[in-house]
Amino acid sequence: MEPTLLGRIGYAFISLFVITNYGLLLIGSMARISAKVQGRVGQPVWQPYIDIIKSSAKRNSIGHGIMFYLGPVFRLAGGIGTYMFIPAVFGSVVFRNFSDSGDLLLVMYFIFFGQLGMALGAGEGGHPYSALGVSRGLAQMTAFEVPFALSVIAIVIQYGTLDITAIVAAQQGGFMHWTLFTNPLAVVAAIIAFLGMSMHNPFSIVIAPQEIPIGPPTEYQSNLLGMLQTNRAIFNGAKLVLYMNLFFGGATSIVEMVVKTFLIYFINVFVGQAFPRFRVDQSIRFFLGVPTLIGIASVSDKKPKPAPLANEGLPPEERGLFCDAAPREYEPARGIMEDFANWARSESLWILGFGTGCGAIELRPLMTSRFDMYRYGIQPRPTPRQSSVFVIGGYASVKTLKRIVRSYEQMMGPKFVVALGSCTINGGMYWDSYNTIKRIDQYIPVDVYITGCMPRPEALLAGFQELKKIIKAGNAEGQNAYARNFEWYKANQKKVIKDWNMPDYNW
Repeated sequence: MEPTLLGRIGYAFISLFVITNYGLLLIGSMARISAKVQGRVGQPVWQPYIDIIKSSAKRNSIGHGIMFYLGPVFRLAGGIGTYMFIPAVFGSVVFRNFSDSGDLLLVMYFIFFGQLGMALGAGEGGHPYSALGVSRGLAQMTAFEVPFALSVIAIVIQYGTLDITAIVAAQQGGFMHWTLFTNPLAVVAAIIAFLGMSMHNPFSIVIAPQEIPIGPPTEYQSNLLGMLQTNRAIFNGAKLVLYMNLFFGGATSIVEMVVKTFLIYFINVFVGQAFPRFRVDQSIRFFLGVPTLIGIASVSDKKPKPAPLANEGLPPEERGLFCDAAPREYEPARGIMEDFANWARSESLWILGFGTGCGAIELRPLMTSRFDMYRYGIQPRPTPRQSSVFVIGGYASVKTLKRIVRSYEQMMGPKFVVALGSCTINGGMYWDSYNTIKRIDQYIPVDVYITGCMPRPEALLAGFQELKKIIKAGNAEGQNAYARNFEWYKANQKKVIKDWNMPDYNW
């Protein structure tokens, strides 16, 4: 069963708690492994926890203005935002986060958001050379983002989608489906960029001891530094999960996620112990050289791959004709939260601007000063994605039914249908026509019927008032009724529509 909004928020906190602790342990483990390679004992694995507690327990701190304080906030928001829109475990309810609410572009925005916000904050620091350190850090960041962006463009072209979950789904079925094997050039470019993102050798100059005094972190201390240390764990974990999803097939269990991300992060240790540290100018020339060329080659090497459709399980003769992807049934919230949401839904009725028949003419007077539907919170919207009310205005032809069904399926729930005019109820004057639908409620759920041929604007307003009452009472659940009886509705649609050739929108 689909969890409620509060349940999903709770799961997101659990997921964030897990990735934070995993990131801290990963940082401690890699420091320990690096020490062993260098012949040292090294710090305890749990040292990052101690460092954060110590920084946060400082008794005083120094500030340099509002923007200075907002720097770590932006940095932390960037790390959390990056992770929250990535599915940590494919198919998991707890660890899917809010991946269905964002895509790869949003994740990349959060990656840049944290770094740029930190730069703005550090630029207001009290050190006279903070701006110089910021510019050096941003210059290196801009350079390593070029091959990373090219590799992302390559896989978006390859899989034909920006949806991270869909990209992971396309890599299921064996390791040979991973991007690592289907587009190795993109993976090479991205991994090289990952070394710069992680600020390990040979690209660690920005956080080197001799660079910090003129770099962004120089004036950050106490709880502000603790916040930055916490974000480093979250951001590292988020980047590792993102790379795992984009290039290494994702993970279907928490154990698989830990193993894959650990091995990806271990590349930093391997390379860092083998190469000396670059200067900033050397790093920039490096990233804009061979890695960028590899990224360009990965883009030019791939042709767009059509996104998989949910109707692929149909027989070949029907595969291109119908979308049989069943929608999910959503559990309403409980108590005062659902009552409040229903009140808002009833007072904000956005009508889909799709005039299905002659009844569309009756909608026009509602916009005039005489009837003024806007005073009731009613207004037209140009797209199904933003609309909440679908007015079936008058007769619906067989050809129009296909568009009606697709428009209804594209609307976000809860969604409501008003059947306007006699034709939508029993066919009206076209009851014996070969080309007209008799009862619209056999193809999509209907919440309110308004009789007449055609009903006057006053009748339409009365119908909207009735719809408001139904919504406030919590009885306008046509979306869930459509999901529960989907096979019946779809069977009725197939009896009428013989040339269904529109793509599936995956709900």
